[in-house]
Amino acid sequence: MDSADVQRFWVLLDQLMTQGHFNKPSVDSILRTSLRRVHRNKFYDFYESENATAPGLILRSVELRLKKNTNDVGILIIDFREPCVTLAEIKKRHSMLAITPPTGHSADELTYYTADYASRRLSFGFPQDHAGCAVRVVVETKGEGEIH
Repeated sequence: MDSADVQRFWVLLDQLMTQGHFNKPSVDSILRTSLRRVHRNKFYDFYESENATAPGLILRSVELRLKKNTNDVGILIIDFREPCVTLAEIKKRHSMLAITPPTGHSADELTYYTADYASRRLSFGFPQDHAGCAVRVVVETKGEGEIH
């Protein structure tokens, strides 16, 4: 595990956590990707990319969900392979974590450790079969009356 890559992960995550409202151009810029709209319904626009190239990270996929008719609600899902970010490292930065275990019977389901902040919810997903390293991070922005 390269500690410089782990540090770059935290810098990137800090950028996402302190950014204003999510939008496609800002996420494209931070993650050095080009999200494309893959679906829309009456509530959300869905964007995806499999070619993100954030320095020091190996990203498998990025998904951005933007709620329509508001600019303060969004969900960003990043699946990554590297760096290895352990639960101990996460707890150093986010001490108050709620645990959400898998609810189904699939080996692909994740256990989430979630930190809840005033304007964001941050979740780290760990696989059941190799729980040493997180494989997913989810950043949710909170709007008025949303996810409180």
